[in-house]
Amino acid sequence: MEARECNFWFIVDENELKIPFAQRAYVWKQEHWERFFDDLKDSFESQKGHFLGSVVIKRQGNYSMIIDGQQRLTAFSILLKALCDELEADESDHFKILLFKRYTKNNEPKITHLEFDRKKYAKVLQDRSFVNTKDKDGVFGCFNYFKTRIRDFDKSDIFEFVKYIADSKLWVVVHLGDSKDKQRIFDSVNSAGEKLTQQPKQKIS
Repeated sequence: MEARECNFWFIVDENELKIPFAQRAYVWKQEHWERFFDDLKDSFESQKGHFLGSVVIKRQGNYSMIIDGQQRLTAFSILLKALCDELEADESDHFKILLFKRYTKNNEPKITHLEFDRKKYAKVLQDRSFVNTKDKDGVFGCFNYFKTRIRDFDKSDIFEFVKYIADSKLWVVVHLGDSKDKQRIFDSVNSAGEKLTQQPKQKIS
């Protein structure tokens, strides 16, 4: 097992990040998004470091499984997309590699969600003119919330904020080794995380 402090550019080294079938759907709500955004905004304004949490992944051939961290990674990538929508095209293009797989014609998202969230997540990331104002929960609700909060910023500060949250070492990324590492981490996530809403706890082989 290897752990290292990283900025969000760590995701460039991953061809694809998949969410295992045993995990829950995207369940964060406004209380989570509010704290998440406020912490990042406060860190940016004070220029003091902040720790968003750990991401635990397990490489499986040409992709990696997200064992822990899908809620934070999903929120962060949606926030990044909402911010990039406010930038000029040449500015936002710099960050596309953080959201999409390399060498794909259709801008396939770097994170592959479970079927329940997959189409909505892809819609948010791929459609620069995406508008949805009615949803308050789930992937669309997350996007709507962040679009509203971005109004807190002067237009001229948005690029600097995007650069700050992308470049700062906000994460600890844990790469698992053998199956014992994987099962131990998964068991701790099952007991400490949000209640699983789609699938029961499962043993990982």
